[in-house]
Order: sequence, then C-alpha cells, then structure tokens
Amino acid sequence: MPLGNLATFKRTESKVKRITITSHKEDIFLIERLIDVYIDGFRLVDSVPIIDRSQLDHAWILLTARSFNSMRCAYELIKLGYYSQAVTLARSVYEDWLICQDCQTSRDTLDAVLSGKGKLRQNDLRYSAMAKRISKRFHDDIWKPNYGVQSEFAHAHAHSLNLLLDSETNMVRFGSHYDQKGLIFACQNLIMLAIIMTEFLQKVLGSDGNSWEKEALPIIREAHEWLESTGSGVVNQT
Repeated sequence: MPLGNLATFKRTESKVKRITITSHKEDIFLIERLIDVYIDGFRLVDSVPIIDRSQLDHAWILLTARSFNSMRCAYELIKLGYYSQAVTLARSVYEDWLICQDCQTSRDTLDAVLSGKGKLRQNDLRYSAMAKRISKRFHDDIWKPNYGVQSEFAHAHAHSLNLLLDSETNMVRFGSHYDQKGLIFACQNLIMLAIIMTEFLQKVLGSDGNSWEKEALPIIREAHEWLESTGSGVVNQT
C-alpha cells in the first residue's frame, strides 16, 4: 500500500472491510450471531445485582464480560485486516477462560482476581500452573499447543511478521490488508474461544438460562461444524 495520510489508511481499511464482508459473508455472519449469543445472555445476567451473587459468580461475570469485549474488538479487527492483533485479543479470551476454570478450585486465584489480595498477587498468577492444576494431559496436549500457536501470532514471531509481507512483491504491507489465510486463522481462533467461553456464561445463568440455552445451542453447534469444515475442530478443553 502506498504511504499517505490518515485518510489514505482509512480508505484502505474501508476497501479491505468491503472485500472481507463480500468474500466471507457466512464467516462474518456466524461471528455476529455468536456475539449476539453473549448479548442475550448478559441481559439475563444483568437482571440479578452483582451484590446478590456468590464471589465465584462475580468473578465469572467479570471475566466473561472482559472476554466479550476482547471478542468484539477482535471481530472488528478481522474485518479491517489486522489479523495478528485480532489473534492477540482472542488469546486473552483463552487466558480468561483458564482463570475461570482455576477460580472454581483455587481460593487463592479467586481472591487475587477479585481483590488483588490474599496469598497470590495479581502478577503471581501463572497460566501454566493453572493448566497443570486442571490436569497434566490438559496442560501438555491442549493448553500448551493451542496457546503456543496463538502466541506465535501475538508476539513478533515469523508467522505474525510474515503476514506483513506481500508474497508477490516482497514489499511490506503497512496497515490494513486482506489475506485469506490470515483471516481464516483469526476467525478460527475467535470462534473456538467464543464457543468455550459460553461455558461460564451458562454457569452464571444456571436454571434462569434455559431459554437462552435453547437459542444459543443451535448457533454453537453451527460454529462447531464451521470449525470442523475449516480443519480446526474444537477439542475437549477439560
């Protein structure tokens, strides 16, 4: 892309967004419906004041809300062609999901997340240790491989940096650009993590979420099928 002023960058972003929506209409619509699943669930969550909930529910609600914000921003970045940045945000959802898991059995983690107090300070939380507490198999076979691949795109590794090179001209692509492989990879990560994070929205809703579950499950099943069709099936996360 020729360098110019901010208006030039905005025009390029608009062009990339048009290409993305036109070429990947079904993919984009699936993500939008997954986002709607969360919005519908949050409406039900908001009907009960946070003060009337358990500390565990409190943590789950905050972490799920944080994850939703990350997913919402990642979705916009995918449309604009900022794939590495989208994967970085998606990776944070994986971290939030892991913390939700650990809060169930570790009081120290729950205290650290809610108040920053207790035996653990916030910066003492270690994802690797949390994953091992779930099980060694989970850490070795699920968490480490998935998180490792996401980290390669989140950090300055060859995979993320090579997305910035035009394979035909070998020129650096500044700002927004469309890349089919990069887009599909970012969508796979976002959709996978949107699926697994619904676990804790469902836990918070409990029996009040029966109607929500009926609406959400068909969309979640469709998302599973989409992942399988793109060669990225969702493995059992626990």
